[in-house]
Amino acid sequence: MTDVLAFWGVAIVIGALALPLAFRFFGRFPDTGVGLAFTLGLTLVAAGYFFLRVIGAFSAGQGGFLLVIALFGLATCVIAARDRNFKETFSRSFSSIAVVSGLFSLLFFGFAVFWAHTSDIANTEQPMDFLYLNSMLVSPDYPPHDPWFSGENASYHYGGYLQAAVLTGASGVWPAAGYGLSLAALFASAGTAAFSLCSALTRWLWPRVSRSWVVFAAGLGVVLLLLSGSLASSFELASAHDADHQGVYTAFGVEGLVRCGSEADETCTGLRLGGSSTWYPDDHWVWWRMSRMAYWGPHPPPPETVFPTTVTETPSFSFILGDLHPHVMSIPGVLLAIGVCAALWRGRGRLCWQGHRRLPWYCIVIALIFGSLAFVNVWDVLVFSPLLAVVVFARNLRTQTTSGALWDAISWLTPPALLAVVAFSPWWLDFSPETGGVYAYSGEGTRIEHVLLMWGVLIVFSLTVLYWLLQRGDNAWSLSALFGNPRLPGAFRCRHEAVMRSFTQPFFVAFGVAVLPFAVWLIFVAFQRTAAPYHVGDGVITAFSTRTGGAWAALLLYGFALWFLAAATFLLDRRRHAAAPIAALAALGVLLLYLTELFLLRDALFFLPRFNTVFKLSYQAWIVLSIAGASSVVGAMRITVPRFRPYVVVPLVVLLGASLVFVITNVPNRAGGFNTTVSLDGLRYVQEADGAEYELIRWLQDNVEGDEIVVEASGRLWERGDDGMPVLRQGASSYNSSVSRVGYRTGLQTPIGWPGHEITWRGRSQELLDEITRRQDLVDLIYTAPSEAQVLAALQETGASYVVVGMLERSAYSGGLLPPFGEFLDTVFVEGNVSVFRVPISETVATR
Repeated sequence: MTDVLAFWGVAIVIGALALPLAFRFFGRFPDTGVGLAFTLGLTLVAAGYFFLRVIGAFSAGQGGFLLVIALFGLATCVIAARDRNFKETFSRSFSSIAVVSGLFSLLFFGFAVFWAHTSDIANTEQPMDFLYLNSMLVSPDYPPHDPWFSGENASYHYGGYLQAAVLTGASGVWPAAGYGLSLAALFASAGTAAFSLCSALTRWLWPRVSRSWVVFAAGLGVVLLLLSGSLASSFELASAHDADHQGVYTAFGVEGLVRCGSEADETCTGLRLGGSSTWYPDDHWVWWRMSRMAYWGPHPPPPETVFPTTVTETPSFSFILGDLHPHVMSIPGVLLAIGVCAALWRGRGRLCWQGHRRLPWYCIVIALIFGSLAFVNVWDVLVFSPLLAVVVFARNLRTQTTSGALWDAISWLTPPALLAVVAFSPWWLDFSPETGGVYAYSGEGTRIEHVLLMWGVLIVFSLTVLYWLLQRGDNAWSLSALFGNPRLPGAFRCRHEAVMRSFTQPFFVAFGVAVLPFAVWLIFVAFQRTAAPYHVGDGVITAFSTRTGGAWAALLLYGFALWFLAAATFLLDRRRHAAAPIAALAALGVLLLYLTELFLLRDALFFLPRFNTVFKLSYQAWIVLSIAGASSVVGAMRITVPRFRPYVVVPLVVLLGASLVFVITNVPNRAGGFNTTVSLDGLRYVQEADGAEYELIRWLQDNVEGDEIVVEASGRLWERGDDGMPVLRQGASSYNSSVSRVGYRTGLQTPIGWPGHEITWRGRSQELLDEITRRQDLVDLIYTAPSEAQVLAALQETGASYVVVGMLERSAYSGGLLPPFGEFLDTVFVEGNVSVFRVPISETVATR
């Protein structure tokens, strides 16, 4: 409990220190930006720590983290002292501070309780996430090292891991517990950020409405973002209790979720499972199927979908799984960036370079916020930096001509953009993922049924913003002003030509916005720059014929939704209606989903071409649509005539309730019915399975310096051949938590870890493949060499100081292959069947 309170306390302090900046940036928000303060503070503290470590200002350790937090507090105190309105704003914001602090604490401790029942850092890519968290904590120099590729800097967007390390290191929490508490802080900060954004968007709609409506919208935003999920979970729950119907499930495209029983024959299209023995589906990791649409269709799936070609995660899925991945850690930062854009849209006056002369610190903070988007998750900077540019340009258009607005926008955006590039250049120089440009997607596409089950609730909620255009009144921009009396023969004749022109211009511009992506897709297809699973460049006929009818229906849905939402954005923004940013966010979310059906970014998983494109863009869409949907649906409910309100509210409540089934049923599934042993130590399972391995990790962390290299098994399996020589039995692979365990559990450098991940992070090249093989061969030689001289030579080539021998090494190099290390190396640790040997240190002694 002490660790939990210490971690929470550091988070609260960072948020409190950021309040002066939040007040200045988000003064027009009803909570004055209190809900965004923690994310703002942590973003700036982590960036500051990175810069100071790069220049060698201090070494690794708790003191460095505390020093940066203190310096940040000093800087914000100076800003507060120079702000004549700070005391008044603080006093006015006291109730918001109390509410947001309570919400943050509720979400933080609530998630910590859940995680304590399922804290093992052993599944999927959790070892990789733990690797980077530990690397941020122990690296003697910055940029931080790669624990799975000794001697090389990390090549990944690791900014989120650094933010987690700030909280873990400053609080002095054991990293294995800090992993889960970092997830809890993410969960809480994402919730408070959504609360702040939704309350602002709703309050701007009705400056004098009751606070209860604002709180309702803000709470709904938190629920949609963090707790809602796929509607397919309702089918999963029904099937678990034998309430399925083959025809209904087939109609919705989820026949793969039908439970046929364990003795089912080959006619079974679903799962060979029986009913659940608990009120929730109790089969292992049932919630995993909600993130892979390939599992929803007939089973067994077609050969090309044995490895699902798309991933459709939601934040609720991510937090249940517990991956500390960049796309999860970026949620608060994305909301912070949207908040900055909303605040700029709400502001007055033109934005140009002269503004940075008056407020240089404002330029610096903007640079760090949007620079950190890439630092945490590169995909985000590709989406939300253009959003910032559009907002600045649109604001300038209110008072300037198009050319003037454009040039001023460029002059305002250029300084923070250049500053961000320069500030994060030490990271950029090491970042070299495998990329290959943009391609048109020419595969089957996503079925309309699956689109509606996955994103239908958010799309419907977001489309309610169109209701603002249906309001009657003297407003020349409402649809009711565009048409004549419906009782006359010319019911659809425009009442005024000027009004029609004012309407049709943005309407047709919006049509262009909706059509442009498809037009570009056609050009790509015509030039055969296309890709689909296992084939590239098949041409126009294949691209059109391969896509299914349901997928074309999904494209039409996205296209029409984007058309209407873009038109609403233009129409509402012309008169500075407060619903304009809501419509814009809704349009952006639909656009992101639309693009996933048309294009892909080539990466290391090109044999599954749109795997990451759908994954990352649809995840961003979920975040954006959650905010837009909460604000717009509450707006629609508020302006609906009371006697008709139930007809609007009841269907929306039913949809919302169905979307919550995912979390309600899968949280107890993941937590083992809350009947498991409670612990926040993510390595508890190691201690229970092999206490010696647990003590090994403790000893290495306490006794080995961060710049030293430790050798552990390469991941390949060897045995002694008939001739007595080592024979390779099996190659190395990734996703095995028992392999490369020293590197990810301690953050110390090892010669080689998961080879597949190194290729993903550094780009597939023959030079890298050869280097990986060389390192594997050296490590294997250390554990199989017949002579002391060969072992020492291999150790010298790897630069290693320590050799670990545990059960993993004994099983990987079986048949008596292991050399007698104790005869020529110093034995420095022995616990059960685990030993650590140190290479003897040779010193030159002067003699007379």
